[in-house]
Formats: sequence, C-alpha cells, structure tokens
Amino acid sequence: LGDVLVCRVPPPPPGRAPRLAMAAALLAARAAAVASEREDRRQRLLETLRTNWALHMTSWMLLADARTDTYLKHFGGDTTASAALQARGMVFMLVSNLALAPFFAKLSEKYGRRALLLLSPLYSLLLRTIELLSPRARTLFLTNALAAPVNMGPLGVSICVADLCVGDPSRTGMEMARISTGTYVAAVLGPAVGAALTAGGVRRPVALSALLSLLQGWLVLRRMPETSPAFLARNRRRLQAQAGEAEGPAQALPSP
Repeated sequence: LGDVLVCRVPPPPPGRAPRLAMAAALLAARAAAVASEREDRRQRLLETLRTNWALHMTSWMLLADARTDTYLKHFGGDTTASAALQARGMVFMLVSNLALAPFFAKLSEKYGRRALLLLSPLYSLLLRTIELLSPRARTLFLTNALAAPVNMGPLGVSICVADLCVGDPSRTGMEMARISTGTYVAAVLGPAVGAALTAGGVRRPVALSALLSLLQGWLVLRRMPETSPAFLARNRRRLQAQAGEAEGPAQALPSP
C-alpha cells in the first residue's frame, strides 16, 4: 500500500489578545499590591500621629494642677488672684498662637513637617527644664505664656493628616476626629495623674511631662518620615541635579 508519512504539526502560536489580557491582569495585580502597601503605610503613619497627639495633650494637661497649686501658694490661697494670673497667661498664649501659626505653617513648607513636629517636644523639654530648675509661680507663668511653639505640635499633626489624605476631604475630617479623641483621654488622665503627683511636689509632674515630651520626640524621629510634597519634590530635584553634576565629568573623560 505504500509508506505512510506521519507529520506532527506544531500548535498555532497564541494570539495577541490573550497575551494582552495576561499582561493587564499582571499589571492590575501589581497595582493592587502597591495600593495595599501604600494604604498599610498610611495607616501606620496615622497611628503614629494619633500617639503623638495623645502624648502632647497628656504632657500639657499634666501641669494644670501643678500651676494652680503653685499660684495658690504664691498668693496665699487667694483663688481670685490665682485665676486672674492663669487667665492672663492663657490670653497671652492664645494671641501668640494666632500670630505664629501661619508663620510656622510656611516654615513647614520650606523645612518639612518633621521639623515642625520636632519643634514642639524639643521646646517643651526646654521649658520643663526651666521649671525643674526654678519651680516658682513666676517661672510657671512665664513658661505658660511663652508656650506657643509647643502648641505647634497639633498644627504639625493636622498638616501631616492633610498630606496623607490629600484629595479626600471626607477622610481628612474622619482622621482628625479620630486623632482628636486623644484630647479627651488626656483631659481625664492628665489632670488626675498630675494632681496625684503634685501632692509630692511640683517637680514630679514637671518631670513626667518632660519624659512624655522626650518620648514624643523619639517617636517623630524613629517612626515619622517626611510627608510634605513640596519638600520631597525639592529634595528630589536637588538629588537629581547632584547626580547630573557627578555624571558630567565622568562623561567628559576620554574612553580608554
């Protein structure tokens, strides 16, 4: 009957559409993984900001009873004079906060958010050191009146939240509401712990407040990266310019 020739025909190459669909699926999976990682990082930073806010408010409210007790001793138990002195200090601090807040907000655009967040605990440590060295009514009044840079900490937290939630105003408001709950916790714990410590002397709540400020500064240094888009873009351009200057002489050298 003759020889039978058997030929094995290779399968046709896959079409372009399946390959495009596979590439699109891989890109979608990669984008989802990047978005999930970015969201996890954002949540960690927001948790750090909540802790920073709570430490700041607790450190500040620890000293409420210590100031009241010191003022009362200074005025011989005259509550009217003590309240008037506290009111003057608060008014001066309010005016200085309103005057300095726009200035420090502009500085954060130039030097970054971390510098603004670090300013609050470092300046607070300076004031607490002065109070430890001289725990008198005049000293406490002066440190309370000059505490405007300390109060720039909440301003820095608010700006960082706006950076992390850019393009989503509803989320910014929700995160600020969550962070502000630390104020209520501090309003309960701060005066209670401060009153218990003041019974043993004014220096005790001042020392604890300094310790909380130190912890706040450590938290910013270790767990809070820069969030300012303008600051990061400026640094990126500077690094690119430096890289270009470094590559220029290398390209000018003759090839061996």
